[in-house]
Amino acid sequence: MLLGVGILFQVLSNKQEAENTETETSANTNTEANANVASDSAENEEGASILDPIAKARDLDRVNDIQTLLTALESHFVDSGQYPEVLDYLTPDYLGSVPTNPEPGGKSYSYTPIGVEPYLYFDLCYSLETDGVEGLETGDHCATPDGLVGLY
Repeated sequence: MLLGVGILFQVLSNKQEAENTETETSANTNTEANANVASDSAENEEGASILDPIAKARDLDRVNDIQTLLTALESHFVDSGQYPEVLDYLTPDYLGSVPTNPEPGGKSYSYTPIGVEPYLYFDLCYSLETDGVEGLETGDHCATPDGLVGLY
């Protein structure tokens, strides 16, 4: 009978070891898969990390620059009845200097008055490196007299 109990104990021990090994293997596989998904989702199409705080700070600066330009453009419009032909016309009355894209990353800001004088509409284009600033996604955007808008 002791021999029977010993064999039963050995079989149960081997079964427990096999289950533990299977659980560890499964956990390692899931951890690796989750790490790959997190890594893939933490990069945008340009390869910049979405979680990169420096890139996020540059994007906040970009959005602040665009909002500053929108305010200056609206003030110019109220005073003159049209938007300026170029952003330089906003200085010195509405801006001390025209803001520029913080580098690296992004693209130079692009201002285009629409139509012929008097300019009653414009596109003010810029790009973001990360998702989530003012609810905007990574990539190119244009602001208009209506404000910040989504993907361009």
